[in-house]
Amino acid sequence: MKLLGSTKTKVALIALVGVAVCVAAVGLTMNYSTYSLIRPGGVLGCMLQPVTSVIDEEDFVVDALDAPDAPEPPAAPGAADWALGDFEVDASQVSAIELNWLAGKVNVRVVPDKETGGTIRATETLRPRSPQMQWELSSSGVLSINYMDGVQGFNGLAGCSSAFADSKELELLIPESLQADLKHFELEAASGEYAIDGADRGVLCSTLELGVASGSVYVNNVTVDVLEASLASGRISFGGDVAQTLSIDQDSGELTFGGCSAPPESITGSLASGRIVLELPADTSLAAKVEKTSGSFRNDFENGQGSEGADCNLDFEIMSGSLEVVAE
Repeated sequence: MKLLGSTKTKVALIALVGVAVCVAAVGLTMNYSTYSLIRPGGVLGCMLQPVTSVIDEEDFVVDALDAPDAPEPPAAPGAADWALGDFEVDASQVSAIELNWLAGKVNVRVVPDKETGGTIRATETLRPRSPQMQWELSSSGVLSINYMDGVQGFNGLAGCSSAFADSKELELLIPESLQADLKHFELEAASGEYAIDGADRGVLCSTLELGVASGSVYVNNVTVDVLEASLASGRISFGGDVAQTLSIDQDSGELTFGGCSAPPESITGSLASGRIVLELPADTSLAAKVEKTSGSFRNDFENGQGSEGADCNLDFEIMSGSLEVVAE
């Protein structure tokens, strides 16, 4: 017998509901961790959400089995201390910024003080089913901005959580007057596209830390003392100056560094796979020490015998992939 397309869809839907019922029935006789498999953000939650969303609670298996309600999911650690949604804070009270974002598009811009009245301003674009971002300012001056790190109802497999919650956008404006006093800026990016613009090579902060699981991060017109880049996959592009140390830990993906008026004093790191391109001024005196298991290393500069007198010291370990140090 040949089934019509609509019939096939109904059969598949019934089978999916059957799986949900079985999993829920087992889960209700066990602890919360089993139940969490089918909740939004759980391993099966993203698959079952379209089905369970159209089933009335009265008809769901919980009532059919006359079982007690499942326990509420635990709140995110410290959730009660976090504020939610858009905000403005006095920039003079901030010494460090920590930004943790799951997916979407984030723009960080340094702007004239008159644009924000001397405050740090964060504005998010909410989408259906997306929880509001969390934020807090500690007594030590650390401004933490968080979307989807331990948020209640969205723990579980990252890919499923992202599909269920949807990505969203954030604009973070930093007044120019904060640049001289901002000691640390940290971005932890799970996925999406991120842009940091320092406006005419302003000193964004003393230490810039980029942690990228996937997605793309673009940094332009920025001057920092230290840049720490950790890349699991995806892409990091940095255009600006690093005065002291550039540190790279790369598992895969691509990292490019260029546009500097002078080279960093030292470049250190490791490359497991992928590609790294470092563009330095043509008159750079480079002392390079590279240990290579596999992969390739290109050096456009005359390699000194030691670090004494060199503008830049390169110390790198390559397990695979490509490291290129080229003259601009």
